[in-house]
Amino acid sequence: MKRIVPVIVLVTFVMITLACRNDAGDKLAKQDHKEQIAEADSSITEKTVEQDGIKSELDILIEKGNTAFEERNFDEAITFYTKALSLNPDYADLHYSLGLSHGHKGQLDEAISAFKKAMSIDPNHIMSHNNLGLAYERKVMLDQADSEYRQAIRINPDYAQAHYNLGR
Repeated sequence: MKRIVPVIVLVTFVMITLACRNDAGDKLAKQDHKEQIAEADSSITEKTVEQDGIKSELDILIEKGNTAFEERNFDEAITFYTKALSLNPDYADLHYSLGLSHGHKGQLDEAISAFKKAMSIDPNHIMSHNNLGLAYERKVMLDQADSEYRQAIRINPDYAQAHYNLGR
């Protein structure tokens, strides 16, 4: 018998992005701490976990990917997130995490693809819109960047990071 328990998927990224904030060329992780916590809390996903508390293979892969990301081992994070996506390809937050990992490596085309996939699953995935805008900006595709920031603001008019990015 299984029971559903809420699992916070993106909490790990709060710490990661704080560690990444001071990197000069790394624009994919600039949200302030409180905003990231609020977004992570709103990104609670329900997953099936066996009643005896044993983690599923998906949970283990996500955990390993998050740990690798925290340690800035983006190649390993990409490997774990990709394996996790093979188990659950319709998991928007995993595509987002994969996009962040590619972005940190400077693999902008792959990051763009992952953010777009996350948004195809969840069109209101605000962080994917914002980070897609940042990836476009890094590729000097400014009209596309502007469009993504504006879409993030349409989804949440109070999303300060998108306002900041749009106003730069």
